[in-house]
Amino acid sequence: MTLDREDLSLQLDQLKQSLLTLSDLVGALPAGSPLSGSIREVASQLSPSPVVQGESAGPRRILELLPHTRATLDLLASKDDGTVSRTHAALDELEAAAGKELRREVSARVYGLYIIIDPEVTGGRPPLEVTRGALRGGAKIVQLRDKLSEKGHTLALARSMKDLCDEYNAMLIINDHPDLAALTEAGGLHVGQGDLPVKEARRFLDSGQIIGRSNHLLEEAIESEALGADHVALGNVYPTSTKVSIRGRAPTGTEVLRKLKDSVGIPVVAIGGINEENMRPVVEAGADAVCVASAVGLAPDPEEASRRLVQRILEAGGKA
Repeated sequence: MTLDREDLSLQLDQLKQSLLTLSDLVGALPAGSPLSGSIREVASQLSPSPVVQGESAGPRRILELLPHTRATLDLLASKDDGTVSRTHAALDELEAAAGKELRREVSARVYGLYIIIDPEVTGGRPPLEVTRGALRGGAKIVQLRDKLSEKGHTLALARSMKDLCDEYNAMLIINDHPDLAALTEAGGLHVGQGDLPVKEARRFLDSGQIIGRSNHLLEEAIESEALGADHVALGNVYPTSTKVSIRGRAPTGTEVLRKLKDSVGIPVVAIGGINEENMRPVVEAGADAVCVASAVGLAPDPEEASRRLVQRILEAGGKA
């Protein structure tokens, strides 16, 4: 369920009251006055009114304030009359709520052309060369999927790709490795059915980094949303030979994609065998983003290939 700003406002007011109670408690201690003023200052910043107003009370601002608030509470632990533990619980709830709201805002960028950059699928060209071409052609999301390189090499490549994505206002997603996603401050992580569970992978990430999850069945995708995924990928929509693990697997087709779009409240990414000729039914079935690998990675001109794919998305009524 999507958290709305009224829910955040209510939790902020409740936290403010807890912090004000704490400031009174500290003020009654012999040497407690400096902490009391600090707590009251945080309380006033958290909820200036019953209605959330302005950036200062948005999810990112909340997450910025929480570490200081927690540290202050920890200093009071020895004087706890129950208020400290209750406020810690409120902070935990608020952090989860603010993180979810922040990721919802980030997930709104999951649309348009989504390119997988795999060093095995670049036609022998440097991955950065293909990445730049894809971004120039209009790709909104780039995923780094490197199954063979040592992690140190992948980290260096990921950092360079992050710089390129920032230059073109695009999002970088790291496949499989939450530590690399965290180190590069990528937009997020992508996991498969057999990879780290979403809940466990999130422990490595910043609150604003999103997680996508691969699915082949409608039921898997619905479950992924329930497990906390910020967007779901469904595939292979059409037959594909790019990914060895799914070669020969029966395609889902676009009807399952249409049902999925009607069943979840998060962005849906279509993947598998998609190209210029067969893209229209995918977009018309409701895919928010269309993900390709070889259609760009093996194209003679990745920039032109991306530009044509973006045009096909727009012609089919999609957002790009």
